[in-house]
Amino acid sequence: MEAYKNIRHSKHLKRRFWDNFKIIVAFGLLIFVFSKTSFEQLILLKEQFSWPCFWITLLLFFAMTAIKTMQYFYLIEKRVSYFRVLEIVVIQNTLMYFIATAAGIGSYLTMLGVEENVRLGRATAAFFL
Repeated sequence: MEAYKNIRHSKHLKRRFWDNFKIIVAFGLLIFVFSKTSFEQLILLKEQFSWPCFWITLLLFFAMTAIKTMQYFYLIEKRVSYFRVLEIVVIQNTLMYFIATAAGIGSYLTMLGVEENVRLGRATAAFFL
């Protein structure tokens, strides 16, 4: 019984370490992003921002998410609660956006490398800068 408690405690400490590590990395990234941000240009960008377009886009995004959730909810014959299906749809959309973004980055790097003879390291540096 004591060995089981030690193993459980060890797993708990590992999880706690990784959770704290992720929080530290997140704060580090926030500090890095804010250090590279030009707040003057953000203020100038505010003048070009279209609030009606923003609200319409946000409304359409929520409507699409709700419609997709409703579609799945009825296709599985209401065996799972609507809010659980909504949670799954949000996770699915998030993963889809990450995959689409990664594919776009891969395409960008490949096209620069193959068609323009740009080294991968230089193309990657140009992408992140």
